[in-house]
Amino acid sequence: MQKKVVKKEIKELQKWKESAGKMLDFERKAQEILVQTKSLRTYNTAELRVLLTYYPVKGLSSMKKDAMAKKWNEILKYWKDAPIFMKWSADDEKNCQNSL
Repeated sequence: MQKKVVKKEIKELQKWKESAGKMLDFERKAQEILVQTKSLRTYNTAELRVLLTYYPVKGLSSMKKDAMAKKWNEILKYWKDAPIFMKWSADDEKNCQNSL
C-alpha cells in the first residue's frame, strides 16, 4: 500500500517538474518577445502564442491570429499581471530523488 502512495507522489512530483520547466521556458521566451517593445500589429502568430501561453489563456489552440491579438490587447489594456508559478528548485529535485 505504501509503495503505491510513494509511486503516486513521485509521479506527481515529476509531472510538476515537467510543467515547471515548460513554464520557465515560456516565461523566458515571453520576456525575450516583450523586451522588443513591438507594436501589436507586428507580432507574428508564434509570438502571440508564446505570450498567451505564458498568460494562461483558455481556448488558445483554436484561436486565429486576429483573436490572439485581441486577447493580448485585452491583457495589455487591463494591465493584467504576469502569472506567478512555482519554480522547480534544487530542494525539489533532492526530495524527488530521495523518494526513489
